[in-house]
Amino acid sequence: MDESSATVKLRAIVDNSSFSLEPGLFVKVRVKLEQKEALVVPLKAVFNLQDANFVYVLDKDNLVAVRKVNLGPEQGEEVVVEKGLRPEDKVLVSGLAKVRPGMQVIPKQAE
Repeated sequence: MDESSATVKLRAIVDNSSFSLEPGLFVKVRVKLEQKEALVVPLKAVFNLQDANFVYVLDKDNLVAVRKVNLGPEQGEEVVVEKGLRPEDKVLVSGLAKVRPGMQVIPKQAE
């Protein structure tokens, strides 16, 4: 997949007995893929340092910690987190410039 254009070059065998398809034509195709459960976070929650991706998470006492994450595909304004988070983790999605590891915060539900 060419991530810059979100395109995939494929070769397919199709019935063209009516000769309506000509060589070299381009088509748009929607492919239904198998869905699997995944952890997703807003892209704005992810920050990059020295070619690695991180998010801020809160512990049980609402103290900020940094967590390294491995990212998967993006879907709109969200990204799949393939490694580094658990389903129960609380991820900070705003105010990232104001927090530091070890700082205690009062969490609010994201809108």
